[in-house]
Amino acid sequence: MLAAMLIMASPLPAQKKIERRMALGMEGAFRIMNMVGSVVIHGWNKDTVLIRGTLAPGDQFYAGGGYTGAKMFIESANEHDPKPTNLEIWVPARVR
Repeated sequence: MLAAMLIMASPLPAQKKIERRMALGMEGAFRIMNMVGSVVIHGWNKDTVLIRGTLAPGDQFYAGGGYTGAKMFIESANEHDPKPTNLEIWVPARVR
């Protein structure tokens, strides 16, 4: 019986880790869209955005822009039942 349970059990899909850096000027603008989960923002003294976090299996991370403005968002694999995304983001201290 135990052997049958072990064979039938499937592992939970692992969360996907992300890490992305992009240039953004100290006076630039940055927009974040994350529907479910947590976002922690830190200001720092660099002209770079650093994004670290975990995505649910199947979710997609998108980011883009230039030195004066950028944005990022998470696209859920299932928009009717989105899973949490946890992000920690460092942005230039004077960004809006």
